[in-house]
Amino acid sequence: MYVSVLKLKMKLPYSESLKDKRMVKNSVRDKIERNYKALVKEIDTQDNKKLLSLGVIYASSAQTNAEQQINKILEYLERNYDYEFYETEKYIEKF
Repeated sequence: MYVSVLKLKMKLPYSESLKDKRMVKNSVRDKIERNYKALVKEIDTQDNKKLLSLGVIYASSAQTNAEQQINKILEYLERNYDYEFYETEKYIEKF
């Protein structure tokens, strides 16, 4: 089994409260989990209303599939969300 992990941070310049941030997080999480069957969790920066840090995890029996899916998820985020993404890291592990 291969597990791919995507860690990223998003700047939320229009977020005025943690509630605004939570709405963005829930939207991103729901769309990724529904469309890509990946797990999304907020990591770090929970108390910062202008930054959203996410961890995305996808598991597959094939390494190439795990890599392709995590790349597709990152492309989807960059294409569909008008936020600045930075500190993007990708990992893949075999278990």
